[in-house]
Amino acid sequence: MVGQNTGSGKSVFWLFVFVLILVIVFMNLPNLKQVRYGTHAVQKHGQDALTARASLKNCKNLKTKLCPGKQGGYGLTVVIWCETGLSTCPGMYTTIGGIEKTCFIRPCSQWSNCQ
Repeated sequence: MVGQNTGSGKSVFWLFVFVLILVIVFMNLPNLKQVRYGTHAVQKHGQDALTARASLKNCKNLKTKLCPGKQGGYGLTVVIWCETGLSTCPGMYTTIGGIEKTCFIRPCSQWSNCQ
């Protein structure tokens, strides 16, 4: 069937676009200095959020990871946390653009496992 679009060409195109976007995103994850703080973290977590922010700024072992968003939620999330060597670590969730979603202290493994 000449001239009829079977959809396979479109699938390959969209797969290429998706991979290209992922490459761009991985190369340009926001770092802590680029994060623009919001009000949610302090409103929801109070002093815990302020302590986590201060701890992140002074961290010697800062980690960043791209995580999938929650089911039915908002796209990709960047996780920034300080690997303390203890059971709990300060960290934050941000958007790809570097806008803070929230910030608090929790078990380190939860940050590293996108939980």
